[in-house]
Amino acid sequence: YPKDTFLPKKIINRYPAHTLTLLVAGSQGQLGSAMDRMVGGEIEGIKIKPGDKVVFSSDFIPGNETPIYSMIDDIYRQGADVAYSDIRSDIHVSGHGAQGDLSKLMEMVKPRYLVPIGGNYRHMVAYKKLAEKNGFKPEQILIKDAGEVIEFNESGLVPTKEKVEVGQVMVDALGVGDVGNVVLRDRKILSKEGMVVAILPLDQNTLQLDGEPEIVSRGFVYIRENLELLEETKRGVAKIINETHGGRVNLRLVRQNVQDYLEKFFFTKTGRRPMVLVVIIEV
Repeated sequence: YPKDTFLPKKIINRYPAHTLTLLVAGSQGQLGSAMDRMVGGEIEGIKIKPGDKVVFSSDFIPGNETPIYSMIDDIYRQGADVAYSDIRSDIHVSGHGAQGDLSKLMEMVKPRYLVPIGGNYRHMVAYKKLAEKNGFKPEQILIKDAGEVIEFNESGLVPTKEKVEVGQVMVDALGVGDVGNVVLRDRKILSKEGMVVAILPLDQNTLQLDGEPEIVSRGFVYIRENLELLEETKRGVAKIINETHGGRVNLRLVRQNVQDYLEKFFFTKTGRRPMVLVVIIEV
């Protein structure tokens, strides 16, 4: 490249703004990306100003539209003009190498084996065909599905049918892989339906109510605006506990009966299925 084509960020303010082009990562609206921080005014020495031109040189990945449009709106608010795929059809630049680039890489590296790993299976087959056109033998090109093992030693490729287990792993804060389907299901219910906690003070000898049940709602209904529903819930819980009697009565049976009742009651009254937790306090 000609001298001074690329400049250190710390000296760009020495040059007139109209002579500079900044290459900034984050065209998909990623939170915390360089573009996101620049639009938010968080990069020292670089500010978007009226008269600037911002070009999103890639198509939107489906699912990213909302953060991208929000970012574009913020850029317009700062007085700059924006070019993006919705209004220009000729600005998309792929981030992937074309066939010529891949052929050049094969020529420069001259590998003994090629292992295509990018894209779907059909893309790897296309890569294999390209490699064969560049003089590679079919046995030099190894196409594997996820989990299939490729083993080498000093002599070259070692035949093996070994497989390893692969799949999606849930990363949750500091935990990796410790969140199972049950936990994810519970979180889904909580996010959509909310939660109700029934706190029951029970006589430890008779397992009958020794006080009024307390009903706590989070994300289900606002109690102060649904006092009638709250009172009806309390009456229903008291009735279920009074009807639960006999020689085999225990805390587990009382808890299960109350939970079953509340789940059916709330669905009948609201059409929703909140997560119901029953807490028993023995007095």
